[in-house]
Amino acid sequence: MTTFDVRIWGIREHKGKDRKTGKPRSTYRLRWLVAGEEFGESFQTRALAESYRSLLIVAQREGVAFDEASGLPEPMARALRTKSWYQHATEYVDMKWPHASPNHRKGIAETLATVTPALLASDRGVPDDKTMRAALYGYAFNTMARTAGPPPAKLAGAVAWVQANTVNLSALTDAALVRKVLDTLALKMDGTPAEASTVTRKRAVFSNALRYAVELRLLDVHPLSLVSWSAPKKDESVDRAVVANPKQAAALLAEVAKASPELEAFFGCMYYAGLRPEEVLHLTDDEYERPPKEGAWGWLHLSGATVASGRGWNDEADRRCCRTALYAAARFACQIRYGCVAAHHQSYASAYRQHWRRGGPNHHADRCAAAEAVGVTSERAEPRRSRTN
Repeated sequence: MTTFDVRIWGIREHKGKDRKTGKPRSTYRLRWLVAGEEFGESFQTRALAESYRSLLIVAQREGVAFDEASGLPEPMARALRTKSWYQHATEYVDMKWPHASPNHRKGIAETLATVTPALLASDRGVPDDKTMRAALYGYAFNTMARTAGPPPAKLAGAVAWVQANTVNLSALTDAALVRKVLDTLALKMDGTPAEASTVTRKRAVFSNALRYAVELRLLDVHPLSLVSWSAPKKDESVDRAVVANPKQAAALLAEVAKASPELEAFFGCMYYAGLRPEEVLHLTDDEYERPPKEGAWGWLHLSGATVASGRGWNDEADRRCCRTALYAAARFACQIRYGCVAAHHQSYASAYRQHWRRGGPNHHADRCAAAEAVGVTSERAEPRRSRTN
């Protein structure tokens, strides 16, 4: 809480003796009231006391609010309780963790592990990039890992070094430092430009972490408002040379049916209904509303998505995460042409889940990559309930 109810008194001299030498010595006591509560500071010389009193008087005359807890002008109180970037970042992770999905947790950790090397106060004794990345991403910005115990021996030194060598949050009022961080977000680990969507996602996480600092009154203004910086634009154009037309898609699905019949329905859902792989993986037979006749359109009623999150990010032991809340709220539905999907829909779900369990998330990623290799897109437009021909 802050207040403008401030009264500053004069300086009072206290005469006494030095405890060690026994010689006479004076101290100077400054007292002031904030919202009816008395605060005070003692100084060795009158000049120091007068200087400190002048700071309080100037703040009072300029209309600066005083913090009721510390009795200091708000800027001085903020500097007193400032935190290092590392401390704030770990607290931000802990705040977001209970309500974030496993993949969102990974995204937060990835972003913070990217920006933290740009927010170091010193490079003396800095760990190598690979070790620092492992320490930040795998331990410091993973709430489950930190609460489980101390870091592994091979990462303990890097964690301790970063913890002691990041800048204070107050340093983020420097526009040049903020721009340096944003430029870091725009690059991959190998120094090449990152995709526009990746930069936008990471910038949003970084911005949210800074907004949390403003919310806690650790920063007066949002640092990104100090910098005129634009993220790279995403290319929304479609390259017709790499998009499969209906005839090509049908031929590709026919080849998939020969190699893995149970996967024809999987890729067919992706192509004809425009589903993401994780949405197809979550489908069950009772969510398929069959059409009245062959060649017509049926409906897929989407209830969620099964996402591979990996160990260490999911609250449960399973490496998979099922997202259902958004789908239940929106009641997604899309149309699907009768044909290859109807032929193998019942067998694909169980067979594909066996593939996934047998191979784990890497196998799942391989299957998604296979979809892209045969020209079937995994991107889907906004939720709709319309027929597509």
